[in-house]
Amino acid sequence: MRVEGVAGGVYVVTVLDVSKLGLRVSCPVALPLGTRVKVSCHGADIIGEIRYARDVERDGYYLGILADALARAGHLQDGEIDLTRIFRVH
Repeated sequence: MRVEGVAGGVYVVTVLDVSKLGLRVSCPVALPLGTRVKVSCHGADIIGEIRYARDVERDGYYLGILADALARAGHLQDGEIDLTRIFRVH
């Protein structure tokens, strides 16, 4: 995950949950609400903002990210985004 506009703002995160509108990740640090981030996963860049940060014992923080754009294979999609299509189990 990369924090937009912050040099060195790159973190290894684990995607925990995915919904049509966003995702929850486990991150070693908390980020302020409204922080713009880009999560790269499964060949896509999910762009959005932090909606919540919850302290989780021993695991760092759970961050909720509301997605507002998706870049995949060079194409940017705005508006209706269904992230469950990216994370389908085959």
